[in-house]
Amino acid sequence: MAADGGMISFGINYFDMRNMTRVLGASLLVFMVFTTGLRGAGSDVADAVMNRDHATLQALLKKKTDVNAPQRDGATALHWAVYHDDRDAADLLLRAGAKPDVLNRTGMSPLAMAALYG
Repeated sequence: MAADGGMISFGINYFDMRNMTRVLGASLLVFMVFTTGLRGAGSDVADAVMNRDHATLQALLKKKTDVNAPQRDGATALHWAVYHDDRDAADLLLRAGAKPDVLNRTGMSPLAMAALYG
């Protein structure tokens, strides 16, 4: 403890230990909310196709997971199947109800991507 009653000096500002704990706790909370938010608004199906994980894709399709759920940038699983030229995944997704006309953040649909990139 400091001689002045528990105060710790940081230049011209003084914080007691209780306020320091509050600041650290609030910082940790902000960090956790931010990092959770980066992952939180994703799509398990799109993530599986993005990572070329066919086993997970098939398991998610069996559970009737939403094949049109977008990732944060608007990309769906079908966008990733077209991007990777993964005909098997695209076929599975289309049979499960994937919409080929959904736009991502840049305004591209899987159908437009397939027409443009072959």
